[in-house]
Amino acid sequence: MECQFIKDVEEIKSDTKLIFFACYEEFSYEKEISGDKSFSSKLSKLSAEKNAVVFVRLSTDLFGLKSKSLMVYDKGMLLGIFDEMNCFNSKEINVLDTSIGRFCLLIETDIYIEGIIQIIQSFDPDYVVVSIKDYLYPEAKKLNFNVTTYGITDLFLF
Repeated sequence: MECQFIKDVEEIKSDTKLIFFACYEEFSYEKEISGDKSFSSKLSKLSAEKNAVVFVRLSTDLFGLKSKSLMVYDKGMLLGIFDEMNCFNSKEINVLDTSIGRFCLLIETDIYIEGIIQIIQSFDPDYVVVSIKDYLYPEAKKLNFNVTTYGITDLFLF
């Protein structure tokens, strides 16, 4: 598994760490289902050993459908693999409760959902994570959700 460590966040008020990675290897659901668990087991082990919530930006292949996704582990347990919503008029977003609080997840073009700031605020999150292509960074950086927001690209955390 080829990943770039992005950041280990120390400033959260918890014994649990918050760690971000960008992964260059594609995650294949087909391989996972057929028994090759090497990808997910490494991340699960890391999350458990570090007592961490781990966010991994990666590409996924769902039987030929390729997406940019966000994989999330909490103290060794896979909480999910989340894709962008791809609905600009949606009021739905990915919301995730973890051991350190509630996260709203925005992936790629989710930042363009009409009224996204109000939608996020309606879920009363503790944190927002924006997983986005590097070129969309300036647009994402303009958003203010009034909660701690972490943005992850393929190269850095903002």
